[in-house]
Amino acid sequence: MQQYLRMKAKYKDAILLFRVGDFYETFGADAIRTAEVTGIVRGIQFRADSARLLPRSLKVLAKVAKAMRQNPRLRLEIQGHTDARGERDYNLELSKRRALAVKRWLVEQGLDATRMRTKGFGPDRPTAPNS
Repeated sequence: MQQYLRMKAKYKDAILLFRVGDFYETFGADAIRTAEVTGIVRGIQFRADSARLLPRSLKVLAKVAKAMRQNPRLRLEIQGHTDARGERDYNLELSKRRALAVKRWLVEQGLDATRMRTKGFGPDRPTAPNS
């Protein structure tokens, strides 16, 4: 919490980006209520070469949905990523579809789509080593 407060003081006019699951579990709902935070959803997994969510991802998404319901001011940036295999343009499009799939799932849970934005980075910003 102290690290968050130092960052918030240093970057007063900035929107701080956190992984929602880590932020929610580390700082709790009270911290989210007191700050404007845009979360980046991470740890969501998909079928290979697909924008179809794996069932184990729904547990993570349920936590995100709960945090958003409890904190109406919470906004999310949902980022899609892929590995470096295959054509870059295809992976960029796949990453966009993956981010949209997460947003669609959250909207299906009753959350307002205007509270979320999506971006696809394809292989340009890997979240894991490309080996």
